[in-house]
Formats: sequence, C-alpha cells, structure tokens
Amino acid sequence: MTRLPMVVVLSPAKTMDMSAGAERFLASEPRMLAQAAPLLCEMKRKDKPALKKMMGVSDAVADLNYKRFQAFDSQEQKQAALAFDGPAYKVCAELNWVVVRGRRARRCRC
Repeated sequence: MTRLPMVVVLSPAKTMDMSAGAERFLASEPRMLAQAAPLLCEMKRKDKPALKKMMGVSDAVADLNYKRFQAFDSQEQKQAALAFDGPAYKVCAELNWVVVRGRRARRCRC
C-alpha cells in the first residue's frame, strides 16, 4: 500500500502573532520580494479610510492593516504557518515538525 502525505490548505487567520520564537525552524527567503515592493509602497501611501474602503473592512481592521503596512519593513519576520493565530493554527502549533525530503513538514504526535 502506497502512503501519500495529507495536504491541508488553511486560509489566512485574521490575527497574527509576530513575536519571536520560530528561529528553531528553517525558513526560506520570500521569492517575490522585488515584485511585492511596488505594492507595499502603494499600500503605505494609503490612509486608513482608503484602506477601509478598498478592503471592505471595519475601522479596527483598517487601523490594524494601516499599522502593519507602515511597520512592514521593520517588523519581525516569521513563517506564515507560525505567525497566523486563528483557531486552526493553534491546533497546528501543537503538531511536531519533521524533515521530509529536506523540507519541513508537520506530523501529528499520535
């Protein structure tokens, strides 16, 4: 019987924890930094009302995203799977990391 890995796709969480603590895991370099730079510049130019309208979000989320865009270059870097802080990601945090073909993967302890 062939064993295939299970792949799980999760949508991004609304909350993030960018505090340090992921340094024990290997991290790759983002692949599209050069392509993302113009977008980041554009988003940094927008004020909170413009972000709220463009993103269709509440005042609180617009304020949060405004602060994130303004601090983007100086904020802590962290792998997305470890930074997102929604309910599904809290379960992921309880899983172990194992090396599979030179890459990091998650496996349940059981």
